[in-house]
Order: sequence, then structure tokens, then C-alpha cells
Amino acid sequence: MHVLEDLTQDRVTRRVRAGHGGHLACSARRGLGADSRCAGGRVAGCNIDIRDTVDYKGVMREYKLGPNGAIVTSLNLFATQFAEVMKILEKRAADFDHVIVDTPGQIEAFTWSASGQLIAESLASTFATNVVYVVDTPRMAAPATFMSNMVYACSILHKYRLPLTAAFNKCDVADHKP
Repeated sequence: MHVLEDLTQDRVTRRVRAGHGGHLACSARRGLGADSRCAGGRVAGCNIDIRDTVDYKGVMREYKLGPNGAIVTSLNLFATQFAEVMKILEKRAADFDHVIVDTPGQIEAFTWSASGQLIAESLASTFATNVVYVVDTPRMAAPATFMSNMVYACSILHKYRLPLTAAFNKCDVADHKP
């Protein structure tokens, strides 16, 4: 695989037709998944995956980058072909109620990069778009950490000017004692 391969509409269309990501978990609504996380493992059910286009480890080798630099560079390479992703989404829009785009865990790589801005603006210009900021509940025990996350969520809200939902995960394992 080259560092950057063409994102062929045919390859993604085959995945969509095969039914991958056809339903959102715990919902009767139909969803399409897109994964822009190049460094992690594959997410089951994603119809569009950055790893079909960009070889993260190849980016590290070719450009002599560390992990975070390779994530940003991979996202930039993916963004150069995001118009193709938009064509696929627009063509298949009637088949889905939701499109969920998973972004890199190193949120700065997406939020404050030109490629993240391009992807978010492209989606928002065509579809009703909601940003979901996932908060790791067990790590929010300290008030300063909680406030830091809320300030970060507010900065994302201000940057993108899109509706934002703060979703608290792992609530079942968080300490509920005062």
C-alpha cells in the first residue's frame, strides 16, 4: 500500500451495499460510520475508513514523523480526498438516518488542524451536523479536570459554531460517592 491511495467510490460503495454499519447499535435508525482515526484499531461496521486511503505507519516512515505528527499528516492526506467522501455520502444520503464520524483521540489533531476544519465544514455545509465531545467520566473526579474538559468543549463549540453535545462515557465505572 502506498502512503496515499485513491479513495475509490466503488470500494466504499461495496462496503455500504454489503451492509457494514447498516444500523446504529441500540437503535432502529440506519447509520453510516466513518472512521478518521488512522492509528487505532479498526472499528467494526465503519463504511468509510481512513486506513483504506492512508497508511499511517508508511507516513511515519516516509516523512520521518512521530506518532502525533503522522496522525496530523494522515488526516491532512485524507482531507485532500474528502470531496470524494462527500460525494459518496450525498449519493447514499437517502439510505441513512445518521452519519457518525469518529475522530482521532488526540483531539487537537482534529479540532485545531486545517484538515479537521475542512472535514467539519464540508459535513456541516451539506448535512445537519452535531459535534459530540466524549468526556471520560472516571477521569473527571477532580474539579479542575472537569472544568478543563468543559472549557475545551466550549472552545470546540466556539470554533465550529455547530451544536455540541457533551457525552459522558463509562458512568457505570465512575465513583459516585460525594
